[in-house]
Amino acid sequence: AQPPDLSHDSVPGALYTVTVTPGQTYGWWVHTVGTGGWSTGAGGTNFTCAPPVTGFVDGVITTDNTVRGWACQKTNPASINVHLYVGGPAGGGGTYIGNYLANKSSEAGVATACNSTGTAYRYSIPLTATMMQQHAGKKIYVYGISPVVGGTNVLLTQSGTFVVPASPASCGILATDATLIPGQSIKSCNGIYT
Repeated sequence: AQPPDLSHDSVPGALYTVTVTPGQTYGWWVHTVGTGGWSTGAGGTNFTCAPPVTGFVDGVITTDNTVRGWACQKTNPASINVHLYVGGPAGGGGTYIGNYLANKSSEAGVATACNSTGTAYRYSIPLTATMMQQHAGKKIYVYGISPVVGGTNVLLTQSGTFVVPASPASCGILATDATLIPGQSIKSCNGIYT
């Protein structure tokens, strides 16, 4: 039989933590020892530690009202999902906005940070006018979502740094045949004529 990766003759309590390598497959079993010797081992099915999720919030691009950044599961060339919250982190008063796929083209530096060969780790989350009206000034939090059941979702670096921008002014045109007041133009933004 192959020797175990880790063996301890005594564990001082009901909880025991070990450091493992992501992507490595492990099995586990427990024996007890008493006056009659070792017991029959009790164990569980093999499990694989999920590689960690990582990523970054680059910022809010106001020219097209998007939140941009990148997210990945290390060593995984596939794209992963991200969740957007505003006003606080998940479970900490934040409002869940939505689920988005980080599948936009990404540069080699991102692949290096992901320890992978993938080329599509970027996300671009649109901020609608309604969302900006409801949440202007609230901090933005983005989570990388583990694609593995039971994996850990990770709050991305720079989350809480940027805020939802105010909604752009809405502009209109004076009605046809309207009478202009001296100094007034035909363009109005939020009812203020320039």
